[in-house]
Amino acid sequence: MHNTELVKPEGANFQLPPRLFLRTAPEQPALIVAVCGTTGKLFPTTSYDGGPFQVVGGDAYATRQALGTFFQTQHAGMLPAAGAATLLGVDGSTREVRPEKGRKSFGLAQLYAALEANYIDVHCPQHGPYEG
Repeated sequence: MHNTELVKPEGANFQLPPRLFLRTAPEQPALIVAVCGTTGKLFPTTSYDGGPFQVVGGDAYATRQALGTFFQTQHAGMLPAAGAATLLGVDGSTREVRPEKGRKSFGLAQLYAALEANYIDVHCPQHGPYEG
């Protein structure tokens, strides 16, 4: 949820904090989780369960589970085919890209061209499933 702006719930006198995430997994209830600014750990919170939840410029979802289903559908639509990657544009667009013919991975020159950049900085997440 940190990159999706939600409409402030009717009657609420607060904005939703930017460090909230919606944890979803197939066959599991969707949970709103907050990230601790000190440890980076996620913990469930029910403080913001007072739906409906509405994505700015989009539909309203009566429950966090319905919002979770929406996000899972979005995520599934972004997954690339085997051997490909999804390039996420700053405008929200997505484009499937593949390594150059004969290669199994992307070369630096191809990354520069695909990203329209002349500098690439690699960041390794310190927490969560992508740690390291």
